[in-house]
Amino acid sequence: MTSGIYSLSFNNTNKIYIGQSKDIEERFKRHINSLTKGKAPKKLQEAFYTFGSPILNILLIWEVESERKDIEEAAITFFNTINNGFNSMHSVVDPLKEISSGKGNHLTKYTNTKYIDALFLLANYPNKSYKELSNILNMSIDTLSAMKSGRTHKNLKEKYPEEYMKMRAR
Repeated sequence: MTSGIYSLSFNNTNKIYIGQSKDIEERFKRHINSLTKGKAPKKLQEAFYTFGSPILNILLIWEVESERKDIEEAAITFFNTINNGFNSMHSVVDPLKEISSGKGNHLTKYTNTKYIDALFLLANYPNKSYKELSNILNMSIDTLSAMKSGRTHKNLKEKYPEEYMKMRAR
């Protein structure tokens, strides 16, 4: 188990993806799994379709856990992997942890009200496509899909259990 910053590179391109993990080898396995299932973030998925399987490169190993997000953000900025690479944002939340929503989360794009609206539309309009709901809410399809799958915004389950269960059953 290696903790640190890693990159994913692809043959025939000089662009990379930067990430961080407490267990880089396990995280790489999860990347491969999501890529082969077509469920990775858009830029990374497109790179996989274009260039094939990524190559794992460990860039930095650390002992001080509390600094890992700052180091990841610095690496993303240094390598400019949002504009000239495969990262979609400056930092990601550990996918094994619950992601909070709304203004309390510095990574969010939307307000708490927007997530609640999405929950109710996903729960009560099962015949509407993600594209239709995305247009209604002005919210990304990826966000709606992540909510529906239960990967994100699990905090809504406690506040709106009935709607949350209807959404998940969709």
